Amino acid sequence: TYDYYTGAPDMSPTGAPNIFPGYGPNTRTVMQVTIAATTPAAPYDVAKLRTAFSHKANGTGAYEASQHPPIVGQAAYNSALGTSFASTGECKAPSVTKCDGLVRVNDSASFSFNTVKSPSTKTTMSVEPKAIHDEMNSTTFDEFGRMQATLGIEAQPPTPGLQNVTLYPYTNPQTELIDATNLPKQMVTVDSTTGLPVKDVKITAMSDAKDGTQLWRITHNGVDTHPIHFHLYDVQVLNRVTWDNIIIPNDANENGWKDTVRMSPLEDTIVALRPVIPQVPFEVPNSVRPLNPMMPANSPDAFFNTDPQGNPLVTPITNKTINFGWEYVWHCHILSHEEMDMMRPVSVAMPPIKADTLSTSVVSSKVQVKFNDNSITETRFALERTTNGTTWTEVGSLPMPLGNSNVHATGRTITDTSSNATTAYLYRVVAENTVGYGSGMPSMTVKSTSATVSRNAPATPTTLTATAAAGSGGTMKVNLAWAESTTTQSGFAIQRSTDNGVTYTPLTTVAGTARTYVDNAVTANATYKYRVQALSFAGDSAFSNIATVTVTAPPTVPAVPSILTATGARTSSTAQTDTITWTAVSGATGYRIQRSLSSTFASGVITANVGAVTSYSVSVTRSRWYFRIASTNAVGTSSNSAATSIAAQ
Repeated sequence: TYDYYTGAPDMSPTGAPNIFPGYGPNTRTVMQVTIAATTPAAPYDVAKLRTAFSHKANGTGAYEASQHPPIVGQAAYNSALGTSFASTGECKAPSVTKCDGLVRVNDSASFSFNTVKSPSTKTTMSVEPKAIHDEMNSTTFDEFGRMQATLGIEAQPPTPGLQNVTLYPYTNPQTELIDATNLPKQMVTVDSTTGLPVKDVKITAMSDAKDGTQLWRITHNGVDTHPIHFHLYDVQVLNRVTWDNIIIPNDANENGWKDTVRMSPLEDTIVALRPVIPQVPFEVPNSVRPLNPMMPANSPDAFFNTDPQGNPLVTPITNKTINFGWEYVWHCHILSHEEMDMMRPVSVAMPPIKADTLSTSVVSSKVQVKFNDNSITETRFALERTTNGTTWTEVGSLPMPLGNSNVHATGRTITDTSSNATTAYLYRVVAENTVGYGSGMPSMTVKSTSATVSRNAPATPTTLTATAAAGSGGTMKVNLAWAESTTTQSGFAIQRSTDNGVTYTPLTTVAGTARTYVDNAVTANATYKYRVQALSFAGDSAFSNIATVTVTAPPTVPAVPSILTATGARTSSTAQTDTITWTAVSGATGYRIQRSLSSTFASGVITANVGAVTSYSVSVTRSRWYFRIASTNAVGTSSNSAATSIAAQ
């Protein structure tokens, strides 16, 4: 009953019927290719080929110049890249940092390896478990004798001796999802003259294990080798490993990037994939469709209701419309196998284009945020708010149902129902694209976040003044003062310019309750300009008016005055009037006069303070009095002058 021979005889009713012209499958006819027996013009030179592909100091080796660098570093690439990846060594032990890049049978959850960017440190990634199953009483043969096979997921961790494979038909929800948020991107350009694509630009090596790169470990529990083909991206084949841990390195022609990989029974094939996202001059929509377009909407028929771990789904799958993102497939490249469901969808989740032009208003005492919708791939908008500048909370949303036409739109709005009209807030709009079925089956949400918009941010400070004043110890200072009409600011930033306003540099930050500041770091004979800005997590204000001040030389202690004359006149038998005069001292605001009956002023010192005058008279007892004088101002008092005396009259 099998159809494994030529001639196409009619084997019905127990086997295959005859094949009508133009119809298939026809596995009974094999194409014959005849190679002409001609001598080549030049002998094939393997040495030259190897030299062309080897690493060059200027990066012009055929492989390194034309191919994207591999994801996992292996010794097989050393000659082509000039690297020194280890040929042996497993990175299981924490102290081991040089790895051979070969997966072992027990590397089912994660795998550590070296990369081109980090050849001496370990990069660790999770391993995605996939599965192939053919014959083995799970799937057998169709009516034409063709072996059937199916793709699926292996439960983790796999249990020896048990059925760990969950197989899915093509119409079941997708289980392969790729986050494209940080994957490398490449512009697709076309030569205007030839109409041909312009040569690709080489993508840099992976430097972030969370950029969307994935490692797939594909377990084949079957009997046939299948050529598995990947759409959208090429893969790097790492190695194969049998279930008794025999490591099978790649054949020489399997290194580099491949879109089709042979996968043989009773062993695992491990590939690394890092899709390069094509950038085109238009927006590519999501693939939004029913799981099975050939069946009625919401029909539960023909789905396999088991999750990737092999557990029954609580809610059975129905034929609903879901988001496949950018939809691709991976499948067996044997034509009859891809026709017979040995194919599964792959969803690439692309972040939507960011919302922009955010603005706020108060509607019915609540803050409403308006924004422009620039994407046709979002499935939901979320409004997020912070009241401290660090913690963001979702306070509203706008669903974009899959069944509706998704278009760009201006003026979409979301209201924050928990807000008020006076508190300071900072808002942002997050555009989400959720891909997958959910409800026990895999799904993925990718996001793009808008710029922020503030509400009730502080007002601009006003009436800033700057006044020079004397400081301590003969220094100068500048007193700043300003006004602020709001209370939502967390502080004030003060900036100063010393080049007549060409550049301003931060001077200090003060508390939000402050309205004054003293700048003690000024020098004499210099001009300063100041401005003040109110700070807040909800946004900083504009700068205040500019206050300009010129700092003159600070006052000093005045010089010592000199006594010019000292005269006395008797007014009675026991009293007389003594008068002294002195030179005026520049910068003095007053004078201190001291007198004593002792020439050393050791005792009985009497002090008098006068203003900015140059003479002093006092009524004293008839005796010899000694006088001395010092000048004073706000800075201090000078030394005393030389003493002079006035005899008894």
